[in-house]
Amino acid sequence: MSKTPPVPDDRSYHLAEWRKSSNNAYLTRLLEPLDVKPGAVVLDVGCGSGYVSAYFSRDKTVRRNLAVDLVPQTLRLARELSLERAQGPIQWICGQAEQLPVGTSSVDHLVCRVVLPYTAITRAVAEISRSLSDGGSVLLQLHPWTLYARKLSLNPRKWKTSIALMLILLTGVIFHFTGVLFRPSVGRWRIGETFQTLSRMRALLRRHELSIYRIQSHPEFLVYAMKYQNSGRAPSA
Repeated sequence: MSKTPPVPDDRSYHLAEWRKSSNNAYLTRLLEPLDVKPGAVVLDVGCGSGYVSAYFSRDKTVRRNLAVDLVPQTLRLARELSLERAQGPIQWICGQAEQLPVGTSSVDHLVCRVVLPYTAITRAVAEISRSLSDGGSVLLQLHPWTLYARKLSLNPRKWKTSIALMLILLTGVIFHFTGVLFRPSVGRWRIGETFQTLSRMRALLRRHELSIYRIQSHPEFLVYAMKYQNSGRAPSA
């Protein structure tokens, strides 16, 4: 359990993420299903070390490359790291997923990896939909329940961690059945994350005019969705 949502913001964590996730082959597989069009505006929400934005910077057909993160120190690190690999301009913006600092229908392709499970999910999805243009695409990386269940332990020395994990699982069950995001507190500690199920996310995305067209369950839980075009319906997976 933690006092705040446990989104790591320390330098060592982001450096490790940069090394692990900035592989070209991995990013190509991850981002290719977005079908980025020439002249597009792309946005990475919760950009962390900036490896997604650095990758997009190599695509000279991208018109604007935007990166948003809540933590100013993380943005400074991302700028520093991008000097090594970025091949075009990146606009770094301090902001939060629940109130994206971009205009309505101003983004063509949006990436939200890791961050969504730590947000007010319904508000964040509403902001993603507001930001996307008609026919725009979004990649969401979600947390499955197994991410937490497999960390449960009968070791009495890890009782605090096990209680936190059980509360996270409870919040996910409540969210799955009701759509209500419950953030319990125990004393001064607050649970700041939860898991997501495909059925709940499909319903939530549909409510905000987003239709899933691709799903990946392993090794990462990825959902690709499209903004309804001209109030129509996009093909569903």
